[in-house]
Amino acid sequence: MEKNENQQPTLENVWGKKEAANIISGTIATPFCVQYLAVSEQAASNAHSLNVLVKSLYERQMYNELLLLLKMLYDLIGMEFPEELAEAAKDPQNHSDLLGHIILDYDEILTEEIA
Repeated sequence: MEKNENQQPTLENVWGKKEAANIISGTIATPFCVQYLAVSEQAASNAHSLNVLVKSLYERQMYNELLLLLKMLYDLIGMEFPEELAEAAKDPQNHSDLLGHIILDYDEILTEEIA
């Protein structure tokens, strides 16, 4: 089998799916959380509610709804929806690792920032 020399390496090809999801998640979660807290008037209670809601959607494997909620939140806080999440919206089941890492990162960052 010939190797396509024009093919660009991806994080997934280099690191594997789970580690790539972890790396991508880190680049997405921090800017979102910082901006979310900056525009939220009740940061602590809103951050807690956001964590509860996104965890619940993820645990119920409601990935389409989770991505829709995230898209709305990005719009509300004035940020561009990340390309990686837009790509995940095309096939959410195949991107559950990425969504899981993002949920963990949101929880960790928001909890740390409001403490």
